[in-house]
Amino acid sequence: MFITRSKTRADTESAIPGAVIAIQTFGDFLGFNPHCHVLVTDGCFYGTGSFKVAPAFELKSFEKLFRHKVLKMLLSKEKITQDIINMLDTWKHTGFTVFCGNRIYPGDATAMDTLPATSSEHPFHRHGCLT
Repeated sequence: MFITRSKTRADTESAIPGAVIAIQTFGDFLGFNPHCHVLVTDGCFYGTGSFKVAPAFELKSFEKLFRHKVLKMLLSKEKITQDIINMLDTWKHTGFTVFCGNRIYPGDATAMDTLPATSSEHPFHRHGCLT
């Protein structure tokens, strides 16, 4: 496997992103707090066995776009109303957070041990859904 940068449209047509999603419905003290934990590759895999790194992006902009897309989807499925979206727009803390850690390269066992999946309390614990 090798890592390269790609910007051509032809490359995006065969691109396969990677992600693991854990849906969690509780928060502190087991109170109802539906949310997702998502681990996503910072690029895409291709049939050739290669992995191409995505262009760098600004996290806050991505966070806003992600929030917009999720709320738009919920609105289109009539799970929320525009009034709820308007109310959420007034919140200081939106409830949407994006974290981008250091890139982990193939074979880097030390970096793999720093993933959230190594915490026994994390939804991606390696002895749980990632095994």
